[in-house]
Amino acid sequence: MKKAILDKNQSYTFSDYFNLAYPTRDIVAELGYQFKQEQLTLPEKPFVDVKFEALENLYYKKLPHIALAEPILRIMTIFLRFLK
Repeated sequence: MKKAILDKNQSYTFSDYFNLAYPTRDIVAELGYQFKQEQLTLPEKPFVDVKFEALENLYYKKLPHIALAEPILRIMTIFLRFLK
């Protein structure tokens, strides 16, 4: 019998699962699911509706108020520079 990955007496947050030192397949199996990796085909929508100039203006207006210590904000900051 395999040793349990999850402690039944412990509560886990969503991010806790990413910190476990076990393969994804084993973690989800313990939860009663199967992990399946496959390529998705997502619908495509042209960027015609996106107003990049307005987005850029808003970005530079809000930039002084953004704490770049947050990882997602650093990513967004880098990404928005490429929209020019």
